[in-house]
Amino acid sequence: MLDSIAARTNEKVSLVLLGAEVTTPVRGDLDTARARRALAGLDGPGHGRVSLPPALLEAIELAKAEPEDAHVYVFSDFQKLMIVTAQDGGNDPDPTEASVQPKPAAEPEDLRHSLQSVRDLCGDLCDMNARVVFFPLAPAGATPNSQVVALQLDPQNVVTRVPTTMRAEVIHRGPEAIDKVVTLAVDGGDEQRQQVHLKPDQRTKVAFAVRFLDPGVHQLEVKVEEDSLALDDTRRLVTRVRDRIRVLLVEGRETATQEGILQNSYLYRYLLDPTSGTGTDLLKLFEVKVVEEDRFAASWLTDQDVVALLDVSAPLEEVAGALLRFVERGGGLLLAPGPSALPDLYNARFYGTTDQRGPMPLRLVGMAGFRGVLGKGKDAQLPTRYATPRLVAAAHPLVQDFRVDELRDFLELVPIFRYWGTTRAAENDGTQGVIELVGGDDEGAALVATQRYGQGECALLTSSLSLRPDRWNRLDSFDQISFPLVHSLFHHLAREPKESLNRLVGEPLTAWLLHEPSHLVMQRPDGNKQPLTKPEPTLAKGGKGLLGWATAPFENTARAGFYELATVFVDKTKPARQLKFAVNPDPAEGVLDYVRAATLARELPQVEVTERIDFEADEVSQQGSELGRTLLLLALACAVAECLLAGFLGRRRR
Repeated sequence: MLDSIAARTNEKVSLVLLGAEVTTPVRGDLDTARARRALAGLDGPGHGRVSLPPALLEAIELAKAEPEDAHVYVFSDFQKLMIVTAQDGGNDPDPTEASVQPKPAAEPEDLRHSLQSVRDLCGDLCDMNARVVFFPLAPAGATPNSQVVALQLDPQNVVTRVPTTMRAEVIHRGPEAIDKVVTLAVDGGDEQRQQVHLKPDQRTKVAFAVRFLDPGVHQLEVKVEEDSLALDDTRRLVTRVRDRIRVLLVEGRETATQEGILQNSYLYRYLLDPTSGTGTDLLKLFEVKVVEEDRFAASWLTDQDVVALLDVSAPLEEVAGALLRFVERGGGLLLAPGPSALPDLYNARFYGTTDQRGPMPLRLVGMAGFRGVLGKGKDAQLPTRYATPRLVAAAHPLVQDFRVDELRDFLELVPIFRYWGTTRAAENDGTQGVIELVGGDDEGAALVATQRYGQGECALLTSSLSLRPDRWNRLDSFDQISFPLVHSLFHHLAREPKESLNRLVGEPLTAWLLHEPSHLVMQRPDGNKQPLTKPEPTLAKGGKGLLGWATAPFENTARAGFYELATVFVDKTKPARQLKFAVNPDPAEGVLDYVRAATLARELPQVEVTERIDFEADEVSQQGSELGRTLLLLALACAVAECLLAGFLGRRRR
């Protein structure tokens, strides 16, 4: 095409490239050599998901800038996915969750709706007297493709020397079943292989046993044998491995001086660390420390993953501020108020105000339930009425163990005699009710609720576990209840947001640093390094204290692979760090289905659809040759390299 244009005179050329974003390297240029150099300078196919309408919008703007009629030539494979607009496509999937379902390509009955934006934009061009020509370059029909679509570690919190499972999901998109070898590599080596039988369009789950010997950030990579689309044959995941999950239990002053079993922390210690750190690796997931309320200070928060306040009256304002910053940086906080709790101070220091909300999910309004004396003393009374738990968010990871019917039935029979009443969650305020109470004085009162706060999360348990004779409930009565409830609760609060380390192609990468950096350099999968600007310090919400330094979003993630951020700190006593990220293609990109030329011609009547380039002499003479008479917009829709490679090599990417 460029040769044909060069043979004529006074033809202006613009070049629009659609990749991770729309770029226009050549605008209204009389010299086709510039367009040649721009095409030759492309660094290979991109890996991101794109949409055709933005390129057509750019063509419209270019056509408006010229006084003469335009010709718009669009070269693409017209994969069905790129026809769908952002509104049609829905939300981007979480790249780390096994539940991610790649969005299928538009079905025939939906195609007309999906093409509406393209149809409207082409109509706008035609209204400007532009000639629009589409060149479909895709192979006929759908191309078979096998892809790794999801990775997940189970359990999500990985601890050294404790076995974990890497769960992968592989799907084969083709007319016939096929046998493939799936390989797991840990930190670039230590490979494991399994042969799997893949049925057409069905997800096949593959599990690998993994054990990490060293703490730190590790990278995992699952591959299926290479096929027509090598890009999605590999999926990557980055995770942080801890030596143990560190938990700090703060014992309220009223029970701090009492003997072991009478302390509120006793049952939590027993359930989380039954051998006090001396048992097998499986029994040493948690490292538990206990501190009395009167000794609790901000210094105790160092290196902790989860902090639990167990019948603490109320931390000092300075300590409460440190706890808020702890959660905002990514820590987990469990609030389990008991009879000694001062609700006004909890509300002021943890719930906050409408304008400045804190991490506590709900406001405390007063103790509710049985009013008599609990326990075994002479004044103790047998409760005649009680509430029972009911799961209201069974899919929440905090109660994942109770998805088993037997455990759920056990939980929903446990009597809850007394609890802290709370306000109800306002709509869209970020509070997630997980377990509520039924059958008591306040139907639907909260037993467990959570709320995200900054990078971390806070959970409120309105009736805490205990072995004390005057305990408020019988959640301790069965190990089938207390063990999974406490473990799920602390595992959930200790988890790190994996999506910050694992992203989709085109999504930005950011890092959170507790110490001031002096140098930041990001290395891309191709080995190229890019210095980053030094970030500004970040203050806690309300400007109360320094949180740390958040790097500016790194946008140059058009390639799938592992990225690495090298960090040197101003304080030379702090060792340099290498932060890793995994960037994966959108699973939906693996649906190699294309809009046929006949369909384009039928659904876009105002567009010329052709599969060959042919400039006839009489056509050129009809268009004229005055300077600026014709503006040629060559819209090369790269669409993550689904263009020329698909047409001429029979596959989309190398």
